[in-house]
Amino acid sequence: MKKVLLDFHGEYQTSDYEYHYISLQLHQNQPYDLVKEVCRAIDQVRSIILNARKENSLVTIALPDHGVAAAALIQGIRGLTGHVLFTVVKTPEGIKEVDIEEVREIMRDTLTVAERD
Repeated sequence: MKKVLLDFHGEYQTSDYEYHYISLQLHQNQPYDLVKEVCRAIDQVRSIILNARKENSLVTIALPDHGVAAAALIQGIRGLTGHVLFTVVKTPEGIKEVDIEEVREIMRDTLTVAERD
C-alpha cells in the first residue's frame, strides 16, 4: 500500500512515504487570516488527498506546533475526506503513526446512555 505524508511542520521528511512539504505562514495575528492560510494549505494538497483516497493509499499528516492551526487543519481535512487522518510523532525509532480519531471514539464510549441523551 502506498503511504503519503503531508508535512505541515517541516521536520518529518522520510523515504518511507511519498513526501510533500506544505509551508504555512502562521505569523498572522487575526483569526480570519489564520483560517485563510489553513484553507490555502489544504487547497494546495486537495488533489493529493483525493487521489490517494481513490487509490486506497494511507494519507498521514504532520501537524504544526501552532495548536490552533493544527486543530484547523484537522477539521479542514476532515471536512474534505469525511474522517480524521493519522498524524505522526517522532520517536527514537523514527516517526510513528497515531490515530487521533481513536481518542474521540474512546471518550464517546465512556459516556453512559443517560449522558448521551
